[in-house]
Amino acid sequence: MHLGDDLIDWLASVVERLDVSPAPGAPIRVRRLRDLRREQDAFHSKLSSVLYARDLHRRFAGTRWEGKRRVAEDAYVRASRRYLAVYSAASGELRSDLNATQGQTALFRACDDRTADCPAETLGALFAFIDSTSSASDALEAWMRAPAALVALEGYEEAVELVRRLTTAMPSWTPRWAGVEGDVLASGGETIVARAAYEFGREAAVREETTRYERELLALRLRLLGARAPDLSVEDWVGGRERPLSALRGSVVVFVLFKSKIRDSLRVLVQLDDLRRAHAAADLHVFGVTQIRGSCHVPLSREVHDGEWLTRLSREEFGEQTARVRSRLELTYPLGVATRHQLASYVVEERWLPTTVVIDRSGTVAFVTGRRDPGVLVRRAVGRLLAEAT
Repeated sequence: MHLGDDLIDWLASVVERLDVSPAPGAPIRVRRLRDLRREQDAFHSKLSSVLYARDLHRRFAGTRWEGKRRVAEDAYVRASRRYLAVYSAASGELRSDLNATQGQTALFRACDDRTADCPAETLGALFAFIDSTSSASDALEAWMRAPAALVALEGYEEAVELVRRLTTAMPSWTPRWAGVEGDVLASGGETIVARAAYEFGREAAVREETTRYERELLALRLRLLGARAPDLSVEDWVGGRERPLSALRGSVVVFVLFKSKIRDSLRVLVQLDDLRRAHAAADLHVFGVTQIRGSCHVPLSREVHDGEWLTRLSREEFGEQTARVRSRLELTYPLGVATRHQLASYVVEERWLPTTVVIDRSGTVAFVTGRRDPGVLVRRAVGRLLAEAT
């Protein structure tokens, strides 16, 4: 999917105008987008090398042909390094995350994890991928992550402008763009304009083909944003007991409704723990709530990826495993265990979690998203609310 020249020029000027400074210990080199376009031909050959080497690795792994297996592994590593060099300008931290697995899934996951810390690297990686992929849906997933990176670079207005330009360029995806635009606006405290964006997206969803998830997520945002936060009647807690939302007025509250068997949900728990640690001295309440299920993924560490997959759990056993999840992730806030009925006010559908909600000091919902936000918009919303006078 190629970028139009007008969009390329505008994005290049945005990157230059934001004047990004190198991060300590991880020099950042922001390359012009035209330079990234010149790497397109090289990208395709490198990608082919990766896929070929990966197939060889799978074919010979676990066989007695040890020599061939070693050759395949060496080729796999070399190709992977060449492949990853296209995506990252300078950040060794981002590249090391990507070294574990290949493909756009690994790219998107690493960008989600590192947007807040390495926004310039994330933009470079996303733009390189967008300009080289022939899949419109993959390009869309990459574009969806770009506004958060711009916000992390203090380019709030640029993020809003980017989404509006993309809405004009890709009108068939208006419902999704409207959701992104509304999230960016809500993180900046523009509740009325954010609601207008969600409403525009909901109306477009009637005309355009879109998923049930997108339609219901827009409806959830419209129902909650700017309204008094409904209480959660959660009775079972691990790691402490959180008070009802109505009793927390006067404080800023962040909570996530997560699905314990989905790794992306568990990553959000870690992101919120980092947020809580960063604001340890502030009047901030953070907690998570999961729906009672018969299965659970218990990670080995905060890295989340590896762990135990447990099934056929009773209600009591599920509560015990939730406590283990909290311990393994080293969370500093409590986790609640609830029934679907108790979460009905905040959940579109359980299989579509996580849902992250930010509530201001008056008890009003200030931000809500059902996507796996890389933490940038939640951080922005929380930082803004904490800075406001009580």
